[in-house]
Amino acid sequence: MTEKLDNNRFTMRDFVRPEEKTEYEQICHGLQADLNATGALEETYAMAIIGATWRLRRCSRVESEMSEIFSLDPMEDEAGSRIQRTVDRARGQAFNILRHATAELRRLQTERAIRKELSLPPGGIASSRDVIRSVKPSLASNCKSAKAVQVIPLHRPADEFSAAQRL
Repeated sequence: MTEKLDNNRFTMRDFVRPEEKTEYEQICHGLQADLNATGALEETYAMAIIGATWRLRRCSRVESEMSEIFSLDPMEDEAGSRIQRTVDRARGQAFNILRHATAELRRLQTERAIRKELSLPPGGIASSRDVIRSVKPSLASNCKSAKAVQVIPLHRPADEFSAAQRL
Protein backbone atom coordinates (compact mmCIF):
# COMPACT_ATOMS: atom_id res chain seq x y z
CA MET A 1 0.00 0.00 0.00
CA THR A 2 3.01 2.31 0.24
CA GLU A 3 2.92 3.01 -3.48
CA LYS A 4 -0.60 4.36 -3.09
CA LEU A 5 0.74 7.11 -0.89
CA ASP A 6 3.28 7.97 -3.57
CA ASN A 7 0.52 8.04 -6.21
CA ASN A 8 -1.51 10.45 -4.05
CA ARG A 9 -4.53 8.17 -3.72
CA PHE A 10 -4.71 8.94 -0.01
CA THR A 11 -3.81 12.61 -0.12
CA MET A 12 -6.51 13.41 -2.70
CA ARG A 13 -9.12 13.28 0.07
CA ASP A 14 -7.31 14.64 3.07
CA PHE A 15 -6.36 18.26 3.62
CA VAL A 16 -2.66 18.29 4.46
CA ARG A 17 -0.70 21.49 4.95
CA PRO A 18 2.83 21.46 3.54
CA GLU A 19 4.33 21.54 7.03
CA GLU A 20 2.18 18.52 8.03
CA LYS A 21 3.19 16.27 5.15
CA THR A 22 5.80 14.28 7.12
CA GLU A 23 3.40 13.70 10.02
CA TYR A 24 0.63 12.70 7.62
CA GLU A 25 2.89 10.21 5.84
CA GLN A 26 3.93 8.71 9.18
CA ILE A 27 0.30 8.27 10.19
CA CYS A 28 -0.55 6.75 6.81
CA HIS A 29 2.36 4.31 6.84
CA GLY A 30 1.72 3.34 10.46
CA LEU A 31 -1.97 2.70 9.92
CA GLN A 32 -1.34 0.87 6.64
CA ALA A 33 0.98 -1.50 8.49
CA ASP A 34 -1.46 -1.92 11.39
CA LEU A 35 -4.55 -2.43 9.24
CA ASN A 36 -2.95 -4.92 6.82
CA ALA A 37 -5.69 -4.42 4.20
CA THR A 38 -5.85 -6.90 1.33
CA GLY A 39 -7.95 -6.28 -1.75
CA ALA A 40 -9.85 -3.26 -2.99
CA LEU A 41 -12.71 -3.42 -0.49
CA GLU A 42 -10.44 -3.73 2.56
CA GLU A 43 -8.24 -0.95 1.19
CA THR A 44 -11.31 1.28 0.82
CA TYR A 45 -12.11 0.86 4.51
CA ALA A 46 -8.44 1.34 5.42
CA MET A 47 -8.44 4.63 3.49
CA ALA A 48 -11.57 5.71 5.38
CA ILE A 49 -9.87 4.89 8.70
CA ILE A 50 -6.77 6.86 7.70
CA GLY A 51 -8.86 9.84 6.58
CA ALA A 52 -10.95 9.81 9.77
CA THR A 53 -7.85 9.53 11.94
CA TRP A 54 -6.29 12.49 10.14
CA ARG A 55 -9.52 14.48 10.50
CA LEU A 56 -9.57 13.85 14.27
CA ARG A 57 -5.98 15.05 14.49
CA ARG A 58 -6.88 18.19 12.54
CA CYS A 59 -9.85 18.85 14.85
CA SER A 60 -7.52 18.74 17.85
CA ARG A 61 -5.08 21.08 16.13
CA VAL A 62 -7.81 23.62 15.30
CA GLU A 63 -9.03 23.57 18.90
CA SER A 64 -5.54 24.16 20.25
CA GLU A 65 -5.04 27.04 17.78
CA MET A 66 -8.35 28.56 18.91
CA SER A 67 -6.94 29.08 22.38
CA GLU A 68 -4.20 31.22 20.84
CA ILE A 69 -6.61 33.28 18.71
CA PHE A 70 -9.55 33.93 21.06
CA SER A 71 -9.19 35.57 24.44
CA LEU A 72 -12.54 34.20 25.63
CA ASP A 73 -13.64 30.60 25.87
CA PRO A 74 -15.02 29.64 22.42
CA MET A 75 -18.34 28.85 24.05
CA GLU A 76 -18.57 32.45 25.31
CA ASP A 77 -17.48 34.10 22.04
CA GLU A 78 -19.82 34.03 19.00
CA ALA A 79 -17.04 33.72 16.42
CA GLY A 80 -15.28 31.05 18.46
CA SER A 81 -18.57 29.28 19.02
CA ARG A 82 -19.16 28.93 15.26
CA ILE A 83 -15.71 27.43 14.77
CA GLN A 84 -16.19 25.15 17.77
CA ARG A 85 -19.50 23.85 16.36
CA THR A 86 -17.80 23.15 13.03
CA VAL A 87 -14.98 21.30 14.77
CA ASP A 88 -17.44 19.33 16.90
CA ARG A 89 -19.45 18.35 13.83
CA ALA A 90 -16.30 17.28 11.95
CA ARG A 91 -15.11 15.31 14.98
CA GLY A 92 -18.45 13.52 15.30
CA GLN A 93 -18.46 12.61 11.62
CA ALA A 94 -14.86 11.39 11.82
CA PHE A 95 -15.64 9.20 14.85
CA ASN A 96 -18.65 7.70 13.06
CA ILE A 97 -16.59 6.97 9.95
CA LEU A 98 -13.80 5.53 12.07
CA ARG A 99 -16.20 3.30 14.03
CA HIS A 100 -18.03 2.06 10.92
CA ALA A 101 -14.93 1.51 8.79
CA THR A 102 -13.11 -0.29 11.60
CA ALA A 103 -16.06 -2.63 12.18
CA GLU A 104 -16.39 -3.40 8.47
CA LEU A 105 -12.66 -3.93 7.97
CA ARG A 106 -12.59 -6.21 11.03
CA ARG A 107 -15.52 -8.20 9.62
CA LEU A 108 -13.87 -8.56 6.20
CA GLN A 109 -10.55 -9.63 7.69
CA THR A 110 -12.28 -12.12 9.97
CA GLU A 111 -14.08 -13.57 6.95
CA ARG A 112 -10.76 -13.81 5.10
CA ALA A 113 -9.11 -15.57 8.05
CA ILE A 114 -11.99 -18.04 8.38
CA ARG A 115 -11.87 -18.82 4.66
CA LYS A 116 -8.14 -19.41 4.87
CA GLU A 117 -8.43 -21.62 7.95
CA LEU A 118 -11.19 -23.70 6.35
CA SER A 119 -9.43 -23.85 2.97
CA LEU A 120 -12.41 -22.19 1.31
CA PRO A 121 -11.81 -20.38 -1.96
CA PRO A 122 -10.91 -16.71 -1.46
CA GLY A 123 -12.83 -13.86 -2.97
CA GLY A 124 -16.40 -12.77 -3.21
CA ILE A 125 -18.36 -11.06 -0.49
CA ALA A 126 -20.39 -14.04 0.69
CA SER A 127 -20.29 -14.59 4.42
CA SER A 128 -18.17 -17.55 5.50
CA ARG A 129 -21.03 -18.52 7.78
CA ASP A 130 -23.41 -18.72 4.80
CA VAL A 131 -20.86 -20.64 2.74
CA ILE A 132 -20.33 -23.15 5.55
CA ARG A 133 -24.08 -23.65 5.89
CA SER A 134 -24.36 -24.53 2.22
CA VAL A 135 -21.37 -26.87 2.08
CA LYS A 136 -21.81 -30.59 2.65
CA PRO A 137 -20.81 -32.09 6.00
CA SER A 138 -17.70 -33.44 4.30
CA LEU A 139 -16.20 -29.96 4.76
CA ALA A 140 -14.69 -31.07 8.06
CA SER A 141 -12.57 -33.71 6.36
CA ASN A 142 -11.30 -31.17 3.80
CA CYS A 143 -10.37 -28.51 6.37
CA LYS A 144 -6.91 -27.83 7.68
CA SER A 145 -8.36 -28.06 11.15
CA ALA A 146 -11.48 -30.05 12.01
CA LYS A 147 -11.67 -28.04 15.25
CA ALA A 148 -12.37 -24.88 13.26
CA VAL A 149 -15.67 -26.30 12.04
CA GLN A 150 -16.66 -27.27 15.56
CA VAL A 151 -16.12 -23.78 17.01
CA ILE A 152 -18.04 -21.86 14.40
CA PRO A 153 -21.73 -21.85 15.33
CA LEU A 154 -23.80 -22.51 12.23
CA HIS A 155 -26.96 -21.35 13.95
CA ARG A 156 -27.97 -20.09 17.34
CA PRO A 157 -29.04 -22.90 19.63
CA ALA A 158 -32.62 -22.54 20.77
CA ASP A 159 -33.14 -21.74 24.41
CA GLU A 160 -34.56 -24.57 26.48
CA PHE A 161 -37.41 -22.37 27.59
CA SER A 162 -39.09 -19.65 25.63
CA ALA A 163 -39.40 -16.18 27.08
CA ALA A 164 -43.04 -16.88 27.92
CA GLN A 165 -42.16 -20.00 29.96
CA ARG A 166 -39.58 -18.03 32.01
CA LEU A 167 -42.23 -15.50 33.07
